[in-house]
Amino acid sequence: MKKVIFLTILLSTPGKLIGQTAKSTFWTSANAYFGQTPPSELPQPFAPAMLVDSGIVMGSVVFSKNGREFYYGYAQSWTSRVNSGIKKRVFDGHRWSQPILIAETLNSPTLSPDENILYAGGRASQVWRALKTNGDWHTPVVWLGKPYGLYNFKPTNSGVFYVGSNGHQGSKADFTTYDICTLTMSKTDTVIQSLGIPVNTNGFEGDFYIAPDESYLILSANETPTFDSELYISFRKADKTWTNPKSLGPAINDGLAHRFGQTVTPDNKYLIYTKGTSEKDCKLYWIRFDRLLKRLKQTNYAPYLKKSLTNQVVRVGKDFVLTIPADAFVDDDTQERLTYRLEMADSTPLPSWLHLDSVKKTVSGKPTTTGTYLLQLRVTDSAGETAIGTFTLAVNP
Repeated sequence: MKKVIFLTILLSTPGKLIGQTAKSTFWTSANAYFGQTPPSELPQPFAPAMLVDSGIVMGSVVFSKNGREFYYGYAQSWTSRVNSGIKKRVFDGHRWSQPILIAETLNSPTLSPDENILYAGGRASQVWRALKTNGDWHTPVVWLGKPYGLYNFKPTNSGVFYVGSNGHQGSKADFTTYDICTLTMSKTDTVIQSLGIPVNTNGFEGDFYIAPDESYLILSANETPTFDSELYISFRKADKTWTNPKSLGPAINDGLAHRFGQTVTPDNKYLIYTKGTSEKDCKLYWIRFDRLLKRLKQTNYAPYLKKSLTNQVVRVGKDFVLTIPADAFVDDDTQERLTYRLEMADSTPLPSWLHLDSVKKTVSGKPTTTGTYLLQLRVTDSAGETAIGTFTLAVNP
């Protein structure tokens, strides 16, 4: 029998096959992003004319991977669920649809990696879930509730979820105890774990975006009691710890404002986030992000205090030597050399008998009088960035 061999020849242009589908090129088409002119590295309002139907459009938004579906939360105020919910718009091949209601009173939509599950936040810090069958979404139902908070629930490619939560500390209702955490689920157990220092601080951490591959997260940092914040970025290191967060820069962090709901488009080009000083001026903004991300990987990391310094008790007239723990301060610039300085916390002169050896990293002396001294150890990197650790030195008789 003769064998018939068919050859398929694909003509190509530089960097692209003619055989590529429209799905893969929609992001560069005139209809992508609702037909808007993409921004430069200065933030611009995102689709204001397309989203005016919904009152305040705020919080997490998400595009489908092909760019043809857009999910967003809407509300009438920051604090009420009345007239709030989740809508979507779909590009049908010719135009973007009018808003389509997905669910009322839910917020912060996000999609599973295969885009067949939509997760959302609801009352009592519960996670709701809707399943997609044959292209249609089922009615969302409560999927996950815990004794601890589950705020801003985010899936990743690995199956690990990220969430803002008090975990096993404080109260579910006390947002000052919330950290950015991982949530690992199996058939028999659910484990929640704070990312710890330096991502989390003593205040509220819960507004964030996690890259699908978990390579970086963008967090709302320096939160004030009224939840004004700035956007910072932290990169995951090879040992799965996180770098000290650094600012996304003055173009984004241009004064006091609520900044939250940050997300990066699936083509990795643009950052979209919510910004407002009040409900009246709250809106979505977007900015070119891929080039900024590349630069931020190369800029300086400020040092930080990883482990609190232990208070010390010594005796008057007795020599002492205290060793500064090697892992007390961390600088993610691995070749960075830090300088150390010991100071009184109230800026008064140090006692003449108190000395710092910055090479051996020891504090030593022979006290001449009793008393309690509040000291601070200041470390500085080559860029002038500093971190401070405080401790008391009690001199007893």
